[in-house]
Amino acid sequence: MGNLKHITVYELLKETADKYPKDYALTFPAEDRDVTYEDFIKDVHKAAKSFIKMGYEKGDKISICSTNTYYMVVVMMGAASIGVIPVPLNVNYKKKGLNDLIDFSDSKSFFCIKKYRKYDFTDAVKELNIKNIYFLSDEDCGEYPNINDFYKMGEAIGDDVLDAFIRKVNIDDIYMFQYTSGTTGKPKGALLSVYSSVNVGIQFGEIMNLTKEDVMITALPLFHCFSNIDVVLACFATGSRLVLIDLFSPDKMLDAIEKYKCTTVCGVPTMFVMMYERENFNDYNLNSLYKGIIGGSVCVPRIMDKIVEKFGFTGITNAFGTTETGGLIAGSYPDEGQYSRLYTCGHAVEHVECKVINPETEEEAEENIPGELYVRGYNLMKEYYKNEEVTRQTIDREGWFHTGDMAVMEDGELIRIIGRYKDLIVRGGENISPSEIENEIIKLKGVESVEIVGVKDDKYGEEIAVFMIVNNEFTKSDNDIREYIKKRLAFYKIPKYIFYVNNFPMTSSGKVQKYKLSKMAEEMLNIS
Repeated sequence: MGNLKHITVYELLKETADKYPKDYALTFPAEDRDVTYEDFIKDVHKAAKSFIKMGYEKGDKISICSTNTYYMVVVMMGAASIGVIPVPLNVNYKKKGLNDLIDFSDSKSFFCIKKYRKYDFTDAVKELNIKNIYFLSDEDCGEYPNINDFYKMGEAIGDDVLDAFIRKVNIDDIYMFQYTSGTTGKPKGALLSVYSSVNVGIQFGEIMNLTKEDVMITALPLFHCFSNIDVVLACFATGSRLVLIDLFSPDKMLDAIEKYKCTTVCGVPTMFVMMYERENFNDYNLNSLYKGIIGGSVCVPRIMDKIVEKFGFTGITNAFGTTETGGLIAGSYPDEGQYSRLYTCGHAVEHVECKVINPETEEEAEENIPGELYVRGYNLMKEYYKNEEVTRQTIDREGWFHTGDMAVMEDGELIRIIGRYKDLIVRGGENISPSEIENEIIKLKGVESVEIVGVKDDKYGEEIAVFMIVNNEFTKSDNDIREYIKKRLAFYKIPKYIFYVNNFPMTSSGKVQKYKLSKMAEEMLNIS
């Protein structure tokens, strides 16, 4: 990569739009919409002018709640171009959750879609504690303004005024207010800078060797930084065409890969598994697809092998990041070795340092010895919004971000994530990493997916519970599973409880909510 770039998000987009004005920037299959860079930048200007007309200044915030739609991207980029901070919200939140997040962020307006599945936002917004509400739709929205009404507000604003507002933005300003995904409880608001976001996007594109000739596809939700920073800004940095699926379904993804001849894909492991499990998977022509990034959660080796086998990938790679780092810490290039690409998270990206710390000694752990992953570099958030104490607890005085992820360092640079410290089960004083047991059980024939959680226990503090998704090839009894673990791991890692389910509770970004599984187990076992 060389030196980091000192440009704003708008300058990154404008530079590419000036180079390739007639090329497609964005495609939305659900809307039957293809947008060139030239037309996209015009709509971004319209949105920016409307924010100026509304009296918004650099640092003001707007909340956005939507599936992956064109107008969501326009409003986010229009706001960012003049320093107004987008606050993307999980579209699965209902009234109380939306109110809490909007209020906490101090947003001045709220943009949302009309309907999400069976949920009607035109009714829901009436109970929100915010007056300025706009719908991301061309349709009539009753008493509320739609996107065209929003655009009209800024028609009287001249280009000279817009340029003056754009010039006020600098690289140290905040680009995105990103709520953490909340797999373990109440989300926090990470403030991500223009400088970090632009360079994360550029590096993310470099990890995939992304070029103008590539067609990227993703169904990752735009309220997550894996999508709105990593994928979107990587495409804007390279001129790649981005195909955005409104809401993940395996059929939508497979249809679009074939139709648009996509070369590159980004997603979480679950998305790839759900695609190759389709009965008609082999009917699709996916020959154009050969590279991409799997992230968002750890992909176990057996599943990674299956993904590579089914899709025929030659350039797929793992990458790792957190919300607090704009979604990027480590990765491998497509031409690196198979082990690095498929079975580890790769190495720290340029200009980022990583180390593994033994939590008991607070010294750097020896190679292949688990510890907590610490990260330092340009990619770190500025802070958690209105939470100075937690910011200090998370980023130490030397600038190291304590990720909470359990990792090992191999060959002096390769990072392998083996779990979360918050997910650790403490049974009778013994620390147990769920991933160690999961990685054994997943090897059993017929096991599609497995999650290990702790449940309350009066004697040991916690006991081990297994949740499994299996297919008709699975023939083991519960005792068979316990004997299998007994032969491979320490006796205290043998699960006491075993549950069979059809699916796991997930966040919309594809992460399993282990705390909900623990609660489910305790309810089924009548443990209070």
